[in-house]
Amino acid sequence: AVCWVVGVAATGVRTAEAPRVLKDIMVPMRDGVRLATDVYLPPGDGPFPVLLARTPYDKSALAGVAASLRRYAVVAQDVRGRYKSEGRFFPFVYEGKDGYDTIEWCAKQPWCNGNVGMFGGSYVGFVQYLAAAESPPHLKCIMPIVSPADMYDTVYQGGAIRQELIQGWLIMMAASSKHAAANPIPDKPEWELNKWFLHLPLADPGPLVKGGPDYVEAWAKYLANPVRNAEWDALNLHLMYHKIKVPSLAIGGWFDIFQQQNLDTWRLLRRYGGTPEARMYHRLIMGPWTHGVGQKPGDRDFGPDIGIDLAALSDRWYERWLLGVRNGIEQEAPLRTFTMGTNKWVDRYVWPPSDAKPCRLYFSNSTDDPKAGLLVAKPPRRERPHSFVYDPNDPVPTNGGNNLVVKAGVRDQREIEKRPDVLLFTSPPLEYDVEVAGRMKARIYASSSAKDTDFTVKLVDVLPDGTAYNVADGLIRARYRQPGSKPKLLTPGKTYEFEIDLWSTSMVFLKGHRVRVEVSSSNFPRFGRNPNTGGPIETEKTVVKATNTIYHDRARPSHIELPVVGELRM
Repeated sequence: AVCWVVGVAATGVRTAEAPRVLKDIMVPMRDGVRLATDVYLPPGDGPFPVLLARTPYDKSALAGVAASLRRYAVVAQDVRGRYKSEGRFFPFVYEGKDGYDTIEWCAKQPWCNGNVGMFGGSYVGFVQYLAAAESPPHLKCIMPIVSPADMYDTVYQGGAIRQELIQGWLIMMAASSKHAAANPIPDKPEWELNKWFLHLPLADPGPLVKGGPDYVEAWAKYLANPVRNAEWDALNLHLMYHKIKVPSLAIGGWFDIFQQQNLDTWRLLRRYGGTPEARMYHRLIMGPWTHGVGQKPGDRDFGPDIGIDLAALSDRWYERWLLGVRNGIEQEAPLRTFTMGTNKWVDRYVWPPSDAKPCRLYFSNSTDDPKAGLLVAKPPRRERPHSFVYDPNDPVPTNGGNNLVVKAGVRDQREIEKRPDVLLFTSPPLEYDVEVAGRMKARIYASSSAKDTDFTVKLVDVLPDGTAYNVADGLIRARYRQPGSKPKLLTPGKTYEFEIDLWSTSMVFLKGHRVRVEVSSSNFPRFGRNPNTGGPIETEKTVVKATNTIYHDRARPSHIELPVVGELRM
């Protein structure tokens, strides 16, 4: 089964004496709900600093951390509604207050010296931020790994639901729920994950019924709120930084599902954190990883230095903030990024780099061949547009990228590029290395025969042997083309301007390589399909084909904009 990485790092060194274990303590929250909690005490009389992890993935899975203890008590807790804890499970909703209550409970125990830190990744990382935003007085530091920061951006991108991530994760969680254990429901053939992604309508809960009403309700709630609103704001860390008062060390990946959220948090928390320490000592490490740390991200090899010693890093972090040992970690660069292509780590103090300047590469194709498009320095004066047919029953399959339950990371795109519904625009071979560092976007001018459709853009690095590796991608749902406004359907045949966010990268396109942009209307199941009907996405049962047209001339200069360090001469 696929699950979000827990992100546990061992701290200290193995001791000869096994830790003492206090199992299944039922810790009361302020509303009376009790959360099942295990405590692992190291040898000695104590009291000890505490490392706390609050997880929806079974607290028993954290028992291995105790084997590496030396100076800390580890507290592992099932979050509300999961495994042995009481209450109902609604992702993240109760984690701030429950985190506060648990931290302060730890601080009152005779085995705790009053200093509490938190650890863990993904869901287990976001609960750290949410607890920190409640400003518990005994929390001293956190270390969230591959963690989200904004639930709206976790569920939606460009107005489309991130289907494989959200639906896939909820189905996994439902299968491991208390309701499923108590009320087993036989699997149905159509519930197999890849088949279920194709099922319509989206609102049909299908295998989510295994988890009972909580999981069905969560899915329905996400589908019913495709536009950012006050409900989403309650789980938006970007609105809470002024309440966070402790140092934090975050770790993210260029191909992680929460990549951009980690970069946004780094920038905003360092500006708006609630204390000088929270601002000064928020650190971020960004590696060439997917939803994990230190692993090769798919098909491309970025060299032997992609890993980090997570155990040693964790030990230094907690030693500094829980034990008061001045080991110098707070003096290190606040941002460390891995530059792909040259495969080097770089210490940084600003992001994006101050010498990265926006560079536009315009789409051009004067031929009838949809694969012969070029990327050029200036928009062409006059060119015929290029069209393709987007069929929701035959969407472009996801092949790599920032995914969770389907193939993630860097993958060869050549089979995808053969499809008739994918347009290609490619630069000449580069005469020198070109560094791209920062956030990217595409601006396309397009029309559709449908009332609503999607447009996708993928940035690709083409090697001299023709291998085409994805670097970044994004999507815009046409009805949500104006962020912050009510959805507006298209007038078929009318040309519109669309901006597509490609998130960020730190990548050197090497000499002899080519820069390529793929344009299409689907990337499935990374993003849910647009049925093209203009009806409500979540309840639509039928789909129609759409003929979508991309314009690339002086009046309608479709292009990609890259933050280039130095010059890019075409």
